Amino acid sequence: MYNGNRESDRYKIHKDTPALPFCHIRLVGAKPQSRDYPKQLNTIGDHLRKRRMDLRILQRQAAEVLGVDKDTLRNWEAQRNSPALPCMPAIIRFLGYNPLPEADTLAAKLARWRTSRGISQEKLAKQLGLDESTLAKWERGDRTPTGLYLKLVQKLLADGRSLIGSLAEATWPRTAARLCSLSKDVQHDP
Repeated sequence: MYNGNRESDRYKIHKDTPALPFCHIRLVGAKPQSRDYPKQLNTIGDHLRKRRMDLRILQRQAAEVLGVDKDTLRNWEAQRNSPALPCMPAIIRFLGYNPLPEADTLAAKLARWRTSRGISQEKLAKQLGLDESTLAKWERGDRTPTGLYLKLVQKLLADGRSLIGSLAEATWPRTAARLCSLSKDVQHDP
């Protein structure tokens, strides 16, 4: 029955008809990445944010794993500050890799090794029987270790964990004598 009102007729025609009843397709696609997802990994904070977002965990949860406050992690991710040296081992464990740049010189390798383990220059210098300024000069590349110290650094980089333990327990002369006998097989870098 037509009442002359076209607008009301249009709604009556489609009132009980579902749209596309023959279409049983479900569209599935990947969720687009968040705009906060780092495009380039330039800082340790970028590495942490990428790993956290890949794991789909909150900053609070990631901070708990790292053993820091959530505000600390937030500041690292926002590049407001950098992680403290003692936090580096936990960061490396969380990431599953070392985010520090690869080293090509002996000086850079020594600095990367020390930083990756969260050891201060003061502590490592004491364990090696050196002055802190000497170790700092080695890491900057201002000076290069020679003789027994070169063998010691090469041995440290090759097998640092066991060497540091022995250095902490032993006195320097005994450790140096032991290293001389152990380091005959240490190769010299050109």
